[in-house]
Amino acid sequence: MSAPLLLQIARDSIVEVLEARNILNPQAILKDYPVLKEPLACFVTLYINDELRGASGEIFSESSLLESIIYHAKIAAFQDPRFSPLKTSEFLQMVVELSLLTPPVAVQYNTLLELKEKIRPGIDGVYLRLGEHQSAFLPQV
Repeated sequence: MSAPLLLQIARDSIVEVLEARNILNPQAILKDYPVLKEPLACFVTLYINDELRGASGEIFSESSLLESIIYHAKIAAFQDPRFSPLKTSEFLQMVVELSLLTPPVAVQYNTLLELKEKIRPGIDGVYLRLGEHQSAFLPQV
């Protein structure tokens, strides 16, 4: 399994909506790449000319990685409330970024300096929760 394959699955998911036809065969994909059956959270982020065009993802997943990629690609393209649904002309310019998330691990710390020493920029994402409020920062942020 490779990054180009996962990105192609995301792109094909969007094409399915734009062309109103089935392209992906999930059973065949899972047969060839059984690791995609594993529950793994992901974020799909779309850009046009280096500008955000849509994003969708999750921190925790009970769905297979394949299902998560398909679902979040479509949500990012057509249901991100910050943007109108993606047009075919935009698809041709679109760049897809896919972030796969390992299960979150609690980090124990006593000071802000200690926390900064434990988080590796560009490698670790951060998930913050305070009461009912939550936020996620992917490693590239």
